[in-house]
Amino acid sequence: MSALDSVRFEPSFALPAGMPRTGWQTKSANCRSDTFIVDGDGTISLLHQSLNARFTSTDASGVFYLYTSGLNGADWFELYLSFHNGRVFKATPERSKDDGYRFEPTWYLDHAAAPEEHGGVDELITIIRAARAHGTKQLSGETTRIMVALALCDQDLLDGVPPAHAWGMLSPEHILALTTWWK
Repeated sequence: MSALDSVRFEPSFALPAGMPRTGWQTKSANCRSDTFIVDGDGTISLLHQSLNARFTSTDASGVFYLYTSGLNGADWFELYLSFHNGRVFKATPERSKDDGYRFEPTWYLDHAAAPEEHGGVDELITIIRAARAHGTKQLSGETTRIMVALALCDQDLLDGVPPAHAWGMLSPEHILALTTWWK
């Protein structure tokens, strides 16, 4: 059985009367134990647990079916969260026939919410872009070489390391750079 994702609402987001702000779960999203946060203006952010970084999307569209037992565990609440281009436009207990994303969204690192310990990400992005522009093959450090190889899909730079193993060699900073360098 897959894990459930959680959803929480910032205090400034308008929920229907009597609905709790935390404790919501959904099977409609990724089912990777991620947390989605809806801020005051309805923007949905994905808080990636293992990277401890926040991502936003400008194309995430669909409906999430949310449910919670509330704070006391005795009440049962259901909510349908409709969103378009990364913003919630309706949160209602009225049933929806839709469930999930309309198509797989693109998530971008929200630099405003990026944790301080990922300060080297910008430098790593610069290395990837420079390697792409100049065809650089000599890179300092094996993890930097692997990161650039994965980013540029360069089999020569992988130097015999299977891609599945290469991902495991990267730090959270390398992964953030690798997944956001093209923006």
